[in-house]
Amino acid sequence: MAEQSKVVAGVDVGKDTLVAALRTGAAREFANTPAGRQQLLAWLEQRKGGLVVCEPSGSYEKGLVRRLHQAERAVSLVAPGRARAYAKAMGQAAKTDPLDARLLARYGEKLEPAPAPEPEAERETVKELLARRQQLVDERVRERNRLEQEKSFGVADSLLRPREWLDREIEQLDRQYKELLASSQAPAPAAQLYCSVRGVGIQTAATLLAWLPELGRGDGKGLTALAGLAPWPKDSGKQQGYRAIKGGRWCAGLCIWRP
Repeated sequence: MAEQSKVVAGVDVGKDTLVAALRTGAAREFANTPAGRQQLLAWLEQRKGGLVVCEPSGSYEKGLVRRLHQAERAVSLVAPGRARAYAKAMGQAAKTDPLDARLLARYGEKLEPAPAPEPEAERETVKELLARRQQLVDERVRERNRLEQEKSFGVADSLLRPREWLDREIEQLDRQYKELLASSQAPAPAAQLYCSVRGVGIQTAATLLAWLPELGRGDGKGLTALAGLAPWPKDSGKQQGYRAIKGGRWCAGLCIWRP
């Protein structure tokens, strides 16, 4: 990243708008479009803004994050639960887009969250393919459950038709991500390494590549916590509480724990 100031900007991301603010001063609203993101970059330049802090927002943040990386600007994605906990700790009960943007700026200044690495195009494509596959698998389960109930012939026939389409679409997505992994430069060796472990298939390997790119780079305890498999203690004085796993990175309902 290019050298930047320590001024932190918070951005509240919505489907149609981006509300940006510094720790003090008025917030500014931009359209969540290529033109709006460019205007936001100009706004940051005028205010000597450095790190940008925002929250994941149903993938509506992807365009902003991509544009900030292209402009060599550091951007940090903060889990919504953490930002809300910080607001409560600061005694902020009110919630509006400008207040949230200013809160994220204060969060960034005080806690200095690590910038998010620039996503690799191939990993992002695998992630999107797997997420779409999971959506179709979930829908196929719902259709199967409906079919198991006693239905007239006409209704049962209607339920079978989307099942057949879902089967074809899932098979197509399976082919796409497998072909991508086989032909890619970076993920392919890692996928082969994961598949060499007994019991690990190509879908599990693809999931690890897409949602846990830190695997092989960090320490074991940190990765265990990131995957949501770490038993967290609940001890106080002489009392030793029950340890349970929690947290972790959400990955569209696949193999990594939902926070």
